[in-house]
Amino acid sequence: MRFRIAYKDTLRAYLYNSKGKLIATLYDSGYTTIKQVEYALLKKVPYYSGKRLEVSILNEDKGTHKRYEITVNN
Repeated sequence: MRFRIAYKDTLRAYLYNSKGKLIATLYDSGYTTIKQVEYALLKKVPYYSGKRLEVSILNEDKGTHKRYEITVNN
């Protein structure tokens, strides 16, 4: 099953560094794509010198969850 979000879905999103430390959180609705949620999390971080970050998104309305890694600072 694919992970999908809708505009009215309530989301909890978390951003972790490579060691598992929490860097940013988001609790909101109004997003239509996963990339929008990812961008909103990255905007909250003023500076990060590492190469990899982990994104975790929980859709509270549908009860689904997605966790993946992204590459930054190439």
